[in-house]
Amino acid sequence: MVGKLRYNREEKLKEIKVFVDGFCERHGYGPSTRQVATSSGLSNGMVIYYLKELEKRGEITKGRSYMSNASQSISTKTYDI
Repeated sequence: MVGKLRYNREEKLKEIKVFVDGFCERHGYGPSTRQVATSSGLSNGMVIYYLKELEKRGEITKGRSYMSNASQSISTKTYDI
């Protein structure tokens, strides 16, 4: 059971990273927490948890604060705003 939960967690992290990458490419800035939540079907609190995990891994960086709904808050590590 633990392996399945970890798999789902890793899949959700990947899904969020792909969304952030695509959003940055299309718009030139990072999505808000609410936009990530809407795309992933998660609550804002869970999105913040996953974003913190991605940031800890060095896969994304935060701008002002992804705890707020600022539209230029999240970007991928390789995308320069």
